[in-house]
Amino acid sequence: MKLQPMDERVQRFLLRHFRSPVYRWEAVQDPRAARGKRWPLAVLLQAAVLGMLAACRTLRDVEALTEEMKETGRALVPRRVSDSTLYDLFPRLDRKSVV
Repeated sequence: MKLQPMDERVQRFLLRHFRSPVYRWEAVQDPRAARGKRWPLAVLLQAAVLGMLAACRTLRDVEALTEEMKETGRALVPRRVSDSTLYDLFPRLDRKSVV
């Protein structure tokens, strides 16, 4: 059995689990107006979940995490997500559709 580096195992784990049907981002109602959307809702939610998995304590930490991601993270979140974007989104999300 060939052992893989820890980073590669973690990356494969994340990609496998984020593509599973457990994360049904399309079921979440998008509270934002149609005009001016720069991010798909699924990408913002994936950035938030990755931040929780990485023990980010603030939205600024999530922003720093998305800025420092390597190729596996870029498959889930293509570029840096601003903390103010997440700050504006979260209070407006419908709690029932997220759970």
